[in-house]
Amino acid sequence: MSKYIKSDTDSNIITGKFESTEQENLIKSLFKKIDYEILSTTVNKDEATTKVKITSVDMLRVYSDSMKQVMAILLPQAFSANKPSDDEIQKMTFQYITNGINDPDVAKTTTEVDLKLTKEKDKWVIESSDELTNAITGNLSKVANK
Repeated sequence: MSKYIKSDTDSNIITGKFESTEQENLIKSLFKKIDYEILSTTVNKDEATTKVKITSVDMLRVYSDSMKQVMAILLPQAFSANKPSDDEIQKMTFQYITNGINDPDVAKTTTEVDLKLTKEKDKWVIESSDELTNAITGNLSKVANK
């Protein structure tokens, strides 16, 4: 994706820089589920706007369902001597979310986005936006804000 997004973008999701293997696996699973349809394009010299319909995994629902499963495991262990470490909890959480994404019946969400493109060195690049990031990640940033 970083080949098509404007080079000054610093989003880890877009640049492919991940904090852990679990995060990388989750994002790769998420991106495998993206579908898109170009609805229209308007070009004016070295600038263009493209309306795109993007369908991706509904991360709000996946996250909510995954947290219910994780909490059902963690609550009984909260007062035991064998409670998991923060690292184990994080890995378990990523695994449940990744499993949710990979579910063949996972809920999806569709968003229409206006992409702004500019021509750089005879190549069209997309200008990153929060709207685009939300669309391709199934509103993942809204999950982060919860």
